[in-house]
Amino acid sequence: TIFTNCPITAEFSWASESSDSHFGPFSVISIQSTDLSCFESSDGTINVIATGDNLEFSLDGTNYTNSPEFLGLTAGSYTVYSRSGACEESQTVVLIEPDDIPTPEIFISDPICSTDTLFLSTAQVPGANYFWDGPNGFSSVDFEVAIPDLDMINSGAYSIYLELDGCYSDTVTEDVVVNQSYDCLLYTSDAADEEDSVD
Repeated sequence: TIFTNCPITAEFSWASESSDSHFGPFSVISIQSTDLSCFESSDGTINVIATGDNLEFSLDGTNYTNSPEFLGLTAGSYTVYSRSGACEESQTVVLIEPDDIPTPEIFISDPICSTDTLFLSTAQVPGANYFWDGPNGFSSVDFEVAIPDLDMINSGAYSIYLELDGCYSDTVTEDVVVNQSYDCLLYTSDAADEEDSVD
């Protein structure tokens, strides 16, 4: 805590022939802070609890406000200034944020043929919830899923995002094309021919 330009007043007790000096004319009782709820969420807060007259508060020592509460703060170190008249006090407050939730990666079985089963998965994150979405009303909350008996209506964009402690990851999307079975047979045959030609 740093005090600047604060007058010192003295109270004398003739009976005890002693004196007691103290800062005036205001007092900062405490500074309460709330860390960020999620990575880069910009919802940190700082609240100054102080007593005195004509109090003003600032986070940069230049722009002052009558409100002791600062909202919508990002993570970092803040110097909190409190003043009454020419007397000013400053304290440092550090707001922290939780780690970023990893962006999921979608793993897809290949090739994808009609009447087959489509396997979708992502890496497990301890404590996380999974939210899949896709065509033909598809949704799931498991980290790995299987869609049996595929048809052309299962083609489209499949997406997933994670939730952990009320925070959310980025959403990732992968396009899936379901091929007719005879196309898959041609694909498999062509691949085998290429291997034979290499041998």
